[in-house]
Amino acid sequence: MFPMLPPGTRPIPVQTVAARFQDEHGPRLLDWIESPGRPADSLWADWVVLDSARAEVARVHRVLTASACDVGELRAADFAAALPPGDYLSGLSVHGAGGLRGVARGPIHIDPPAPGLQLSDLVVSCGAPLTERDAAGAPSVRLAANPGGRVVGNDPLTAYFEIYHLATGGDGQARLEFEYTVRSADRDPRIWIQRLVSPRPKIPAISTHREEEQIGNLRRQYVSVPVQSLRPGRYRLEIRVHDLLAGTEAARSAEFVKVAPSGS
Repeated sequence: MFPMLPPGTRPIPVQTVAARFQDEHGPRLLDWIESPGRPADSLWADWVVLDSARAEVARVHRVLTASACDVGELRAADFAAALPPGDYLSGLSVHGAGGLRGVARGPIHIDPPAPGLQLSDLVVSCGAPLTERDAAGAPSVRLAANPGGRVVGNDPLTAYFEIYHLATGGDGQARLEFEYTVRSADRDPRIWIQRLVSPRPKIPAISTHREEEQIGNLRRQYVSVPVQSLRPGRYRLEIRVHDLLAGTEAARSAEFVKVAPSGS
């Protein structure tokens, strides 16, 4: 179902990220793919999801369009399917003129919705998500994910996640506290004696928190973190949410890469 590249093809790099969300009908799996390409390039992608018995449960075909992360140099597509809890294998392939081909695949587990506080996956994004409305006027979010997790130069780190099943009081209000922390995820490659004799200085973490009140038990949360002070390297964004009425908490994390601007 997900073949390796056949002879005669030219490999093209692909980067993907998958995330698990919920709506009123149950779990939803979202997947994004990104590949190098200019506006004149013609690229298209196929997304296939297999269940634990390796039966096909989703298949979507998309033409890649300009990526919100880099309109001139990257092409991207997004995919979504409602799936019951279980274990799956997600596969994405990109095709282009002249035998261009790229493939990515990986397992993913979808947990059943629970009655208490839950968070979606945390998705590093290309700017703020767009809010759209369907024919009935119900709002929905259109998210441009950043599969490579690259933050360039003085750009802020942006990310998105959703909070489910917040406790509400008699007035319908929920009270919650957010804590955001960015810390280094780089490993020191030196042998242990070098690390002991000459330890590298730790990069200070960036952290903030705030309390919020809202009506209802669902919150869609966009995060923008200034990371201009961080040197190039790999970092981890950690999110912790406290439901102040229920006394519960949940956490998610996602890694990103801070890179210097081209030419610097």
